[in-house]
Amino acid sequence: MSNQAKILVVDDEPGIRVTLSGILEDEGFQVTDCDGGLKVLDRLANLDEDDWPDLIITDIKMPDVDGFQLLRFLKEGNSDRPVIFISGQATLDNAVEAVNQGAYAYHVKPLDIDALVNSVRNALRQHQLSAENRDLLKKLRKSNQTLRTYNDQLQAAAKELTASENKFRSLVEQAADAIFLLDPDDGALTEVNPRMEVLTGYSREELLGMSMPVLFREADRVGAAEVLNGAVSQGKAGVQHLSFQPRAGDPISIDLHCNLVEYQGRKLVLGVARDITGRRRAEEMVRRANLKLEQLQRFQAIQAAREDEQKKLAGELHDETMSDLAGLAVDISLLRRDIHPQAGVETELGRVREKIRDIDARLREIVEGIYPSVLTDLGLVSAVKSHLDRLTSRPVSNPNPIQITFSARGFENGRLSEVIEIALYRIVQQAVGNAIAHGEPSSLIVELAWERSEVLASVADDGKGFDPGAATSTHRNGHFGLETLKYRTEGLGGTLQIDSARGKGTTIRSRIPVNTPGSGAEMVQRGSYLVPARETD
Repeated sequence: MSNQAKILVVDDEPGIRVTLSGILEDEGFQVTDCDGGLKVLDRLANLDEDDWPDLIITDIKMPDVDGFQLLRFLKEGNSDRPVIFISGQATLDNAVEAVNQGAYAYHVKPLDIDALVNSVRNALRQHQLSAENRDLLKKLRKSNQTLRTYNDQLQAAAKELTASENKFRSLVEQAADAIFLLDPDDGALTEVNPRMEVLTGYSREELLGMSMPVLFREADRVGAAEVLNGAVSQGKAGVQHLSFQPRAGDPISIDLHCNLVEYQGRKLVLGVARDITGRRRAEEMVRRANLKLEQLQRFQAIQAAREDEQKKLAGELHDETMSDLAGLAVDISLLRRDIHPQAGVETELGRVREKIRDIDARLREIVEGIYPSVLTDLGLVSAVKSHLDRLTSRPVSNPNPIQITFSARGFENGRLSEVIEIALYRIVQQAVGNAIAHGEPSSLIVELAWERSEVLASVADDGKGFDPGAATSTHRNGHFGLETLKYRTEGLGGTLQIDSARGKGTTIRSRIPVNTPGSGAEMVQRGSYLVPARETD
């Protein structure tokens, strides 16, 4: 359902009505309000049902007609419009009664606006799907009736033709396909069935006498003529993947098979054209899906090899190079202690030792960037917090400092698989890096949530935003690696959602399915980090 859906807000508190109306209008909905259930009933009674709102948000406790009475009125009128309850009295009885009476959702005041907006969108989407399903059911019933009628007609025709036209039983038995007879001398159609009319868009009267090859798209006319000639010369012929060009609409893919038969003392070509458009479409979908799967598999293999190499390199730097530097720093300290004071020597050795310490610190930062040991040792949440903490010591070219807020929930009782932890860490690392490098934000919100059947990683900024449709490759508009984020997510069976617009900030959400549910605990791990802006002259 589009954002032009009509919403009615019912509450006896003017402030609630004004606030909700403003928020929902900002979301693109058409909003009206009412201060009581009785007025709603009067308003609905004077409107055609088609003009009723698509969704109603109502308080439960109101002086005249309460929310439950309003919901019962809608249900008694066989209306399936969704109703969302809001209430300042969060009682179990109210919640149970709301569910029993068929309310879509129940929200407690003070309202969680994001949750309410999500409920509105989900309710409207469900309502739309229900309406579409009803329409499809009606069409299906109508189609079934048409098919039954057509089948009855075919059976009647079969009884009439059985005695004298046994050679043409296939015309009845294959009536689901387009069937035709044509004169082999001039290629003109002499008889067609209704399916032929459907596929070509021409009536029976128009088809009779028409040259058969003319019905095909130009590129297939030679192939169609070869099949017809093959039937005449060899008795039968067939070809796959020709296309009718109907009077209106796109070409229709068919398999064409023709036989030379004798009918009423004449040699005629009996042809059967089977519509394979759906099969061709399915084959193309399978081909594209296989291609995408191959791309994802290649990407996963490359990423796995890269992560292994990075892990190995980080280990070598940590275990060998950094250890050597630490040893060198100790040697210099011992040398300073043992040498006799000499002008400038001790000072120079001290400077060298400090330089070694600086190099060691930078190497540690590089190692953590290549492959953070904390990810292996302590898990995803600790690794992300460590990464955000390191950012606080790196001034960035941004108009203002960047405030980063972090939260994580559901990770108290276990660890995700190594593959998922690495993917989510890289997604957060890259999304945060892109926001800082290109978005010019003043704040970032980083969230991790281990739900029952999926893990969510979300990075939202209030920066300048961009057009996602124009920046899906690594070479456009400076937004590096959006395809990489997508491949990392989809390679694990997940979905990536990018919401952004110029001047509106950017939100990136990666959802990856998991077999093991999170802890479900209410405890939330939080953190706050300030990334300084680089001073300019």
